[in-house]
Formats: sequence, structure tokens, C-alpha cells
Amino acid sequence: MKKVIIAAICAAGIAAGAQADNQFAATLKAKGEVIKVYHDGKMQPYPWVINTNAAVDTLLSTARRVTLITPVDTVTVSTGAEWQPTDIAVVTEKGDTAVTRVLRMPENIYNNPPETILKRGNGCMLSKEQAQFDVNALLSALNEIHPDLYFQTSQTEILDKYNEILEAIPDSIDTKELYMLAAPLVSMIGDGHTMLRFPMNDLFTRELKRLPMFVKVNSDRSVECTSCIDSLIPNGAKILSINGTTTADMIERLLTMVSGEREHFKLRRMDDPFIAVFETVYGGKEAYDVEFTRPGSTTTEHAMLPATKIEDMRGRMSATAEDKPQADYSYSIDEENGIAVMDFRRFNDPASMKLMCDLMMNDMKSHGIRKLIIDIRENGGGNSQVGDVLLRYISPRPFRQMDKTVVKRSPLAMKLTGQQANYPSYTYYKMTDKQDITPLTEEEGHFDGEVIVLTSNKTFSAASSFAQAFKHYQMGKTVGEETGGMTVTFGDIVYWSMPVSGIMCSISWKRFWHAGGDEKNIHGTLPDIEVSADNAMETAKAILKNSTPKVRPMKNENSVAPRYSSINNYNNATTIVLTAKDNGTKSEISNATLHTAGKSYKAKSVKQSTKDGERVYELKFKHLTEFMDTKVSVTIDGKQYTVECNRR
Repeated sequence: MKKVIIAAICAAGIAAGAQADNQFAATLKAKGEVIKVYHDGKMQPYPWVINTNAAVDTLLSTARRVTLITPVDTVTVSTGAEWQPTDIAVVTEKGDTAVTRVLRMPENIYNNPPETILKRGNGCMLSKEQAQFDVNALLSALNEIHPDLYFQTSQTEILDKYNEILEAIPDSIDTKELYMLAAPLVSMIGDGHTMLRFPMNDLFTRELKRLPMFVKVNSDRSVECTSCIDSLIPNGAKILSINGTTTADMIERLLTMVSGEREHFKLRRMDDPFIAVFETVYGGKEAYDVEFTRPGSTTTEHAMLPATKIEDMRGRMSATAEDKPQADYSYSIDEENGIAVMDFRRFNDPASMKLMCDLMMNDMKSHGIRKLIIDIRENGGGNSQVGDVLLRYISPRPFRQMDKTVVKRSPLAMKLTGQQANYPSYTYYKMTDKQDITPLTEEEGHFDGEVIVLTSNKTFSAASSFAQAFKHYQMGKTVGEETGGMTVTFGDIVYWSMPVSGIMCSISWKRFWHAGGDEKNIHGTLPDIEVSADNAMETAKAILKNSTPKVRPMKNENSVAPRYSSINNYNNATTIVLTAKDNGTKSEISNATLHTAGKSYKAKSVKQSTKDGERVYELKFKHLTEFMDTKVSVTIDGKQYTVECNRR
């Protein structure tokens, strides 16, 4: 399919008319119709057949030198720049002249398509060949850039969808329809950072008469009105159907197009795509009959909303809290309850975060406040270094947000990031305790009070790694919902656009293991206290209101990372011995678990002692006889370790 499309595209327009005799790069005498072809000295498996009926017959090649050989003659030509033609006059035994045009293609045609494929027709519609070219380019870019494209969905499943899309493309298609066909392919990857972006500007023009209502989609699949023209539907009302189509059916269709690791996150990021897909599939009406229930009511009502241009909607939409500009991060002091609340919406600008933290900590100190709530329920991420800045103020021990990282530096990714000096590579980083970030000292403004972090299904990317580090290093309690971002995840995106349609796709080029993340047990950061996101703030304040903050001692873990020493099966028990450098104080040890042969066993007892400057941990388990891929996970002084064991 791909070869046929490319050949047709390149031949069209470029092969237009033969050159005059004196403009040919070379003349080749032929005997018979078959010509052997060599590209950069390598013989091609299929010969070239002379075509005297075509004005110009185009031979495509990525080679810099092309050699044509007949039984009576040989010609070698140097190809020009990409898409620059080189014409050869082939003279047959009868004296006829056939023009063979050698056309040099880029090594990757999708990075430099010919002008003939980029030129769109009337009304900016795409031809079938152009749309197929874009889909081919999309799959090529995903394969080149993404670190592990088939980690969740098999290659055959994705390729089945790819073939299905190519066959479903009609003779003429617009960008919105192409998005609807191609988005499910990207969604199947199961990476919330890798997503096809709806071509909003192609849909929402000044002339479009649209549904005059904005909505948000909740994790329970309910659709909630956030703003409506002339307040015909109140904010917070649950939308049940529009013109007879249920919102449940709309969501089911949209779920196949939205990217994300889990359904709860895909639902929470669906607000803008919901309206866009609605207008594409169900729009174009003069009015919309909306079925809804008011907040706190189960009585069904209807409102008829007139299709309205965006300029006519201004000033008539019901106000929402989101209408006000929201700072990346801010804080407030609740003196009555002795609580500070940080509203943390975006991970932007580490320097500004440092300044705000200094101000907040000084303000809390002056008010005698030792209870802090950090709210990241609406935080979709950003620069993870911003999280490091904040964590230094609140962590009682050295920390890191990432345990491991894979970086795939492909030529295309390096071009899109502007890192042209970096050569293509595949790099794996595994962090050690020596690379942990040290918290601030008391003199530098470290906070030793009680901290609660609020999370939701919408908490994603850098916000999710922040929440996981906070939980893993036991900096305080997490309250709310499982985060939308996973403990093992892809990220750091580049923006790539389909060559013809311009539809944008963000693509991950790195993979991260958050603190304590396990590739065999991937999930979001799980809250210590699970409540709905809407009730998380109230729950956190109730916890803090009835608590007395304890001083959290700073722990120096220069440490004490344990290492495997021995294993034995004496006294009807399996005993594993770990050792670590003795730091002079008795360690707090918990959650000792043996993992072997696909099963896990909790320790029956744990003993620790010192010997020759080392701390010795003796972990006893039930008597086992089968060992395979054996490791021990254990928490020491609040930090979790996984130790590989080699049975001796």
C-alpha cells in the first residue's frame, strides 16, 4: 500500500514533460526492454522496463549515484538534491527515445514530502492519497520516536487498526474527519502523553454556529454543565442527552479517541474533545434539545439551546470560577483553623516556586501554622524540577522523583527538540542514593509540620511523580483519588504534525519509573485516604483540625541501602540476611516481603544487629523450596528498597 501511494504521488506533477536533447544528463543505448539498475553500487532485485508510451517514466531512488546497464551500454549519473530530477534519454533498437527520470527521494519521505503531495485542493480538502500519506507518516513517526510503542497493545492489533484506517479513507476528506479516523490508532498505545490533537482551528471558526454550552466530564462518566448561554441550564446540572443522543453514547465513542493509561484519566481530560467531537458528529443543527437534571434533583428537564456564533455568545454565558485567571501556584492562610492551603495547578518556573515557598513558609511561621495542604487535584503537570523545589521544603529525608529513565534519541526526536548536536542513541539511567536530593535545613526554611497532598484522577505527569515521591518517602498523607499519571510512565514530549493536514500529535520520547515504581505492578499514586476529589479538601481539613503536629526528625540516609548477604533453610524456615553500612542508630524496619517463583511472602520475624561496622538484618519466612527471580522488598527508616537475591 505504502509503496503504491508514494510512487503515485512522486510521479504526478514532477514527471511533467521530457527535456530537450541537450538537457539530458546522459544517453543510454538499449537492447531489449530490460535495464539492470544499481543504487550506490548495489544491484536492485527488480530490473527497470523501458516504457516508450510515457512522456516521462520516473525511477525513484534515495541513492546518490544510479547506474543503468543494458547489454550494449552503461550509464552512471549523480542524483541531485532531494526531489531534483535527473533525466536520461534511453534510445531503443528502433531509434525511439524513452525518457527515464531519476528522482532522488529523501531517506525518510515523511520528513521532506514533495510539493505535489502537500498541495491541497479546493476547500482545503485532502485527497484519499494525501490522507493515506498522513496516516503512513503518523505511524512512521510514532515508531521512530516512542520508546516502546507496543508495551500495552500488540503490534498486530495496532497494524490491524492502521490498515482499517487506510481502507476507510474516502476519496475526499477534511481534517476533522481524518482526526476521527486516526485518533483511535494513537489512543490504542495507552500513553497519556502521546495523543493526537483535534484540529480546533479548522472547526471553531467565527462563522460556526455551535452548541452554546460548555461541559466537564467526570470520572463516573457523568457530563456536567459548566456554562450555558443565558443560564438556560444551571451550572452543575447533569446533561443526559442532546437531540436524543445520550451523553453516555457520546462518551463511549470519544473514549476510543482520547489518550490515557486508565479510563478514569481519559474521562477527566475529555472536556475540550467532547465539545469538538460533538460538533463534528452531531453538530450543524439550528437548535439543540438538551435533557438535564438540576444539581441535587432527579427530575428531568429540557432546554432548547439555539445554535450560536462565538461572538454572539460573549457576555451571555453563565460565569464560572474558571473564568478568572488561575495562578500556577498560590497559597492562603486559614488562621481560624491553623491551616495553610497551597493551590498548585501547574509545574512552571522553578525560580518562581522557590520565591513563593520562601514567602509561604515565612508567612506560616509568623502565624504559628504547622499544618499544610497542597492541592494538586487540577494539576496536569509540567516541569518536574518545580516539584523538587517544593519537596526540599517538606521532605524529612533525601528523595528523588525518578528511580530509572529510558531516553530514546532518534534522529526525528532530536530534530524536533532542537538537540541537533546529540547523536541518535538509546540511554538507560538508574538512579542511586548518592544522587538523591537533600532537603533544606531548618535555617534554610525547612517545614517540619504536618502535610497533606490532595490528588484526583486528573493529577498527571509531573504532578503524579510529585505525589508518588511524597507518598513513597512518607512526607505526609495523600487524600483523594488515584492519580491519572502512572508510577511507570512515558513522558517528555515532542510535537510532530502530519505533513499534509497539519494535525498535531504529541509523542513521548522517554520512559520514567517514579520513586518505588514497579513495571510489574503499574498504577497511579494510590491515596492513603480515598475519597472523591470533590470531598478531598473537606476531608483533609477535618483530619488536620483534630491533629497535633509532631516534629518530623530529619533523617540522613547516607546510608543504609541494604544488600544481599545470604539465604538458608535451617530450622524449618527460610532466612534471608541483608547487610548495610551501620549509621550508629537502630533502624525502623517494616514491610519485609519475599518475592520468588511468582509469589510473595510476608516475613514472620525481623531481627537486626551490628557486626564489624555493618548493620545485619535477619528476615525469617515460611520454609520454601522453590526459588526463581528471588528478591526482597523492605522499608527501612521510611524508605522502600528492593534487593535482588542470588541463592547460595
